[in-house]
This record gives sequence, structure tokens and C-alpha cells, in this order.
Amino acid sequence: MRSPIKRFTIQDSIPIQSQKALIPWYRRTVRAVVVHEGKLVFSFMANRDQYVLPGGGIDPGETVQACAERECREELGLVITASAPIAIVREFYNGILRFENLYVSGTLSNNRTVTEHTEEEDGLGITEAWIPLDKVQQTLLGTTAHLMAHEQQLEHVQRAIGNCHMRELLGISAILGWDYAPAIASRCQPHAISVVVD
Repeated sequence: MRSPIKRFTIQDSIPIQSQKALIPWYRRTVRAVVVHEGKLVFSFMANRDQYVLPGGGIDPGETVQACAERECREELGLVITASAPIAIVREFYNGILRFENLYVSGTLSNNRTVTEHTEEEDGLGITEAWIPLDKVQQTLLGTTAHLMAHEQQLEHVQRAIGNCHMRELLGISAILGWDYAPAIASRCQPHAISVVVD
């Protein structure tokens, strides 16, 4: 019998001023936790100082597992076998659900393939970064993701970029059995953010 999915809800209550940013919009994504030889892989967006687990938006008709496997191939050239979802992190901005992130465990194969970056990913400077497990929390909590100098995003997307390292640590912690309290503490008190754990 499979363990119940761990659920986290991020509520970011910083007021959003732009009327355009208040238009309902929602994205469902999957992120893969892939550990190999004591290291965890990230898609590092060098131009934003942003560490994200490999993954992305789920296409219509695509399963969660198929999406995780496709995104690992496209972003990093990694061939994996993905599990069913183990954790979900939902992000609400001004009370509107904006992102639902499903976290899976990925088993790495010995094969590699050619990456297929989008123009946006190339602009972000996406590279493959393997971080030792005992350095993951320190790296993510010690790095502040930010917009690129020329980049313009709606306010809730800007907030989500700022919250991304906390979000990823919640998903990672659920899969690897880590304490998720440090991740929550990193953003909640100074940033008017709350996290509910189910």
C-alpha cells in the first residue's frame, strides 16, 4: 500500500497591486528528485541564481511520470524512471492558486540523451548542477533567486521565483525524509508567508 501524498500549501499574502496579476491563472507542474552517488541534481538557472529540480508544465493528456521523464531528458539529457507523485506543493498568491507542483522520485539510468532547451531556458543559462545531499539545504537557503536585469514578470511570478528554493526544499524533504522546518522558517517570518502541512 502506497504512503499518502504529503501536501504543503504556501500562502503568500503580500498585496499584489497590478490588476493584470489578479487575473486567475494556474499552472500544474512536476519536479523530479533524482539522487545519484550521494548527490541531488538541479536545473540551475545561472542568470537568476535559481536552483530548481528538473521538471516543468504537464502537457494535456500527459501523465505526471511521463512529464517528469520528458523534462529530465529535455533540460539535462538525463534518462530516468519516475515514481507516482509523493508530495504536492500548492502556491497561493493573494488567495489565488497559481502553481500546483507535484514531486516524484526519479531513478537514473546509465543512458544520456541530447538536451532540447527552449529559447527561454537558454536565456536563463540553464545548466546541470549536482549538489551533495549534505549541502543541499545550505545551498538553497543561502542563495536568493532573483529576476534577470532585463526580465519582466507579473508580481505573483516574481514572488514565486523568490519562494522557489523554499518550495523545492519542501518537496525534497517529503521525498528524502528530511525535516522541512528550516525551509519554512527561511521565508515565512520575514516575508508574510505561511505554510500549511497536511
